[in-house]
Amino acid sequence: MLTTADLYHKIELTGKKEVAMDGEKSIGPVEALELALAREKASIELYKKLAAEHKVAEEIFTLLFNEENKHKKLIENKIFELTK
Repeated sequence: MLTTADLYHKIELTGKKEVAMDGEKSIGPVEALELALAREKASIELYKKLAAEHKVAEEIFTLLFNEENKHKKLIENKIFELTK
């Protein structure tokens, strides 16, 4: 299965209008980015929850949370760019 990063780079580098996802029906770049965005949002919520629940590892979960937020913003910007 393609990771979010793989999917984003495949769209960015190929410029293709549609991307196949491991034997699934092809989807367009905006739909692919929306899928990636949903995964980023889920990761953000997970790391926020884990940071609050596990104070001994709060620093690493906060770092991961912040990285996912950066990814989320990149994806949102690309969606905006493709849909304006």
